Amino acid sequence: MKATKWRVMKWVIAPISLVVLAALTIFYAFNTTPSARKIAQRLQERLTRDQEIELALSAAPIHLRAQATVYVLEEGKYVKVREGSNGFSCLVVRFGNMVAPYAYDQEGSETLMLADFRRAELVGQGKTLQEAQSILAGEFKSGKLSAPRRAGVAYMLSPEFVRYDTKTGEKTPVFPPHVMFYAPYVSNADIGARPEHVGSPDHVYILNEGGPAAMFIVVPKSNPAMKEDQTSH
Repeated sequence: MKATKWRVMKWVIAPISLVVLAALTIFYAFNTTPSARKIAQRLQERLTRDQEIELALSAAPIHLRAQATVYVLEEGKYVKVREGSNGFSCLVVRFGNMVAPYAYDQEGSETLMLADFRRAELVGQGKTLQEAQSILAGEFKSGKLSAPRRAGVAYMLSPEFVRYDTKTGEKTPVFPPHVMFYAPYVSNADIGARPEHVGSPDHVYILNEGGPAAMFIVVPKSNPAMKEDQTSH
């Protein structure tokens, strides 16, 4: 009788134990995964202000750097640390654990850069990156944010477009230095780009296709950001 009772208890307890273990595993995973805000803070700790300025400027062709406006991220908000005179703005944009140096022309500075500012603000308030992106989509739709109103360019010529391991500090390159041309609401089908072209450094394709921040991606054969010229002296 006791043996029979034990066998019955085993059949009841075993599934319950598995359910509890699964629940604990899920709870642990969700509560030990760094939030977007925590990731941003960890990335911030790895850069001094001077290092962030240098990294931001590395996005632009060398002849544009001396007269560019520069922003750095401090406590969840971008702060202007240098006023420029050529219409270009340099900053380091964060996407989760990715660090992306950008150099926007004047049109991008007045439109897409403001979305970068807003994303950083939302993440600083505790929003996930997905939540922040959803809010940005709504603000573009409502007119609070604006897509580029004319053709223009944003440079990402820094070799330091990388993904950080926030535990070890190890960094992995994300994509080669490239140039982006504004193409709001254009799709890859519009330009004849195939699915296999997206993300390829060997083909022109549209990033963020169909949206207000859609851009042509072009990878130059040589990197103009690394070339000294007469105008830089």
